Amino acid sequence: MVRQTLSILDPTSLLGREVVSGLAVELPDVHCRLFHTSGADEHLITEIGGEAGVVAPLQSLEELAGSAAVIVSRTLDQELAAALLDWLVRHPEVALVDASQPGIAGERALTVLDGAPRRRGQPRWYHLLDPSLAAPVRLLQALASLGPTGAQLTVFRSASGFGGAAVEELAVQAAARLSGRAPAAPSFLPAVLAFDLAPAAETAHALLQRQFAGVVPGVELELQAVETGIFFGHAASFFVSLAEAATEHRVRNALREGGLRLARRNQSVRPSDLVDHDAPTCAQLRVTGRRVSGWLVADGLRLAGGAAVVRIATDVMAY
Repeated sequence: MVRQTLSILDPTSLLGREVVSGLAVELPDVHCRLFHTSGADEHLITEIGGEAGVVAPLQSLEELAGSAAVIVSRTLDQELAAALLDWLVRHPEVALVDASQPGIAGERALTVLDGAPRRRGQPRWYHLLDPSLAAPVRLLQALASLGPTGAQLTVFRSASGFGGAAVEELAVQAAARLSGRAPAAPSFLPAVLAFDLAPAAETAHALLQRQFAGVVPGVELELQAVETGIFFGHAASFFVSLAEAATEHRVRNALREGGLRLARRNQSVRPSDLVDHDAPTCAQLRVTGRRVSGWLVADGLRLAGGAAVVRIATDVMAY
């Protein structure tokens, strides 16, 4: 039996470390080749299954030949991203699992949450859902039996969704503001966000709308995205319209069966409460006829993060 190979780009990134750790546990027989795209020539060291692993600089895309899939764990510069896509077109036997945001392939990649359906007649390119949408998508999937027709979402995005460098940048911004200095212009975050928040850019809204439609077709979405000074965790307020009136008992049962936790009455739930938890929590749930509303909190990087990438890669290698 031929041993399958996965090539992982930037395994030392925040998400990349989770991917490598998950692969070592879930797919110990898969050979992982590790490359970094920093532009530096030196080799890096990371941990794989409790042992040190060498991360070589990616000097030629032909080093990816023979891979079952290439996993992208952080945003690539435009030149490299374009070259990688061209290489993948010439090597259709190699799949793409893109966990970067906003992704490198646009609409040519299929947006997925935690699995990779077979794509016939199309490139086997898959893009991981934005972590801020992971919990709302789980909510809509849980309510599928009740016939959701529309959703109004306000999602609150954290620094972790922009990578480890963004988390560090937020800490530097906070230190500057606490010392009375003006923070430097951001390099990784969309704005100066320490102790603050801002509406997401129109391009971000358009991207989130497209991703949502790809994963939850047939549900009309009104979306507002907010960039926040939160380090980790995600939250959303939601209003969902159902095809027919439902009781609160039916809605609660559907959410539980869909893998969501329900907070106690009047319990305050914050993003920090759900860091490193695998299930979203729904609080302040209200059901009025055909309308369901509430507050949703999750660690989006646990739902649409390393474990999800491992499941997607497992599906890709099975085809």
